[in-house]
Amino acid sequence: MNGEIGADISFLLNENIFEPVRDDMMKSIEEFQKLNLPSFDNMPNVFTHNDLGVQNLIVSDDNKKKGIIDWEWAGSYPICEEYFRSYKPII
Repeated sequence: MNGEIGADISFLLNENIFEPVRDDMMKSIEEFQKLNLPSFDNMPNVFTHNDLGVQNLIVSDDNKKKGIIDWEWAGSYPICEEYFRSYKPII
């Protein structure tokens, strides 16, 4: 990808549902596409839990770390994977 992000956003020009916010959306999308974002293509793979969140931490009553559970998704992933997965909502 070399830092380029491309998407077909032409449908936004024709859908009435976006009419109230279309101009702001298009401006934001165009500005985002101009950003020179770093590429993660050449990052090394590392062993990671891949589902690390409070729902998988065991903590004692006095707030001491006791363990990490739920290792079913653990494996060798790009080094940034755990970071990005940490932004998913915790239910």
